[in-house]
Amino acid sequence: MFSGSIVGRLGKDPELRQTTAGPLCSFTVATDHGFGEKKRTTWTKCVVFGKQAENASKWLFKGGRVACSGDVYLDEWTGREGDKRVTLTMDVRSWENLDRKPEDAPPSRGQRRAEDIEPPWPDDEEIPY
Repeated sequence: MFSGSIVGRLGKDPELRQTTAGPLCSFTVATDHGFGEKKRTTWTKCVVFGKQAENASKWLFKGGRVACSGDVYLDEWTGREGDKRVTLTMDVRSWENLDRKPEDAPPSRGQRRAEDIEPPWPDDEEIPY
């Protein structure tokens, strides 16, 4: 196992699930190498744990840029047809969202837009002075 860093775009929205050890968030990051006809894309499965997992599920989104650092390893498994498969996986220690979520994007799980939240103070017309 070795440590590394990647910068790329999320292939789909992060998936948050609860485990016996606490929250776990997983997402895939596409990193491009080269250019023109020699351009290729490497996909890395990223796994985040704990409070960082909850934050990642709220702030990261499909197509958004992210920087991740952590331990990288090859995860070997058997496909449906019995073929041997390998996935590049990173146990993320730290991540940084490099893009803002678009204003017109639907709220993520459990999030509400600022304009949908009632302010804790009254309107100007309701103030008696």
